[in-house]
Amino acid sequence: MQITKDGLVTNIPSGMMNDQYGIAGLLTSLKQADMNPNLYALMIGFDLPNINMNLNSKEFNYPVPQEYLVFNSIRDKLTTIKLSAFCEDLLFFLFYCFAGENMQAAVGAEL
Repeated sequence: MQITKDGLVTNIPSGMMNDQYGIAGLLTSLKQADMNPNLYALMIGFDLPNINMNLNSKEFNYPVPQEYLVFNSIRDKLTTIKLSAFCEDLLFFLFYCFAGENMQAAVGAEL
């Protein structure tokens, strides 16, 4: 398979032409998406932050019963997590799962 500078693909094996999920199928789909903006959105998708979607909103999009909002009332009653009791594998897991949160800083200090 060869791709010229102008984007023309030549010398494609016959098996690749029938496979819509292969590289040639992907290339064909991308070329069609470039020609049709509706297909582009379907094939490539949207970049949500670029269309002003706030992915870190603290507001609920739906009503939540007050019975479910218990964190503020039990926050002082929760025991502290003893990170020294955890094995190193779990600490690394917590470090990478809670990126940008207080837990990551606490685990980083423990490691």
